[in-house]
Amino acid sequence: MMYTKIITPSQSTIVLDLPKEMIGKKITVTVTEVDTITMDEIDERRAKLQSIYADCSVNLSNYTFDRNEANNYE
Repeated sequence: MMYTKIITPSQSTIVLDLPKEMIGKKITVTVTEVDTITMDEIDERRAKLQSIYADCSVNLSNYTFDRNEANNYE
């Protein structure tokens, strides 16, 4: 089981409330700083990805799937 929670501490001491499933088990606690991403950065990333994959679209409007044909291994 994995448990993730993002917090903004207001002091150097933090008390963790763990799920009941984790009581009595060995756990690891790792603290890393989370970068704040702005909406402009998200929009820039989206535009970059859309330009990369612009030529990769496929028209599946006339596609049909025949389950019997797909499962016919002989």
